[in-house]
Amino acid sequence: MLHILNHGSSVKSVPIDQAFTLACAWFAALNARAPLLAIGPLLPLVIDDFHMPFTIAGLLSGLPLLLMGATGLPTRPAGSSCSGSAWS
Repeated sequence: MLHILNHGSSVKSVPIDQAFTLACAWFAALNARAPLLAIGPLLPLVIDDFHMPFTIAGLLSGLPLLLMGATGLPTRPAGSSCSGSAWS
């Protein structure tokens, strides 16, 4: 068990597997920032080298964000139906 300090100075116990999952998700998010931030400073060089129009360059810089947003949408499991706010 991992002990985490809650609001109001109370201590909450979290299982190690949940803490490990949270840490892995945090590191994955931290590592995902580099490709998103790297295209900005390099965009003028890419435009010059590939003789790319500014419209296409804008789409190129927004593509990773759009793809991450599209793949992050919640989906329901196959064969299930939605009743209210719960999957059944």
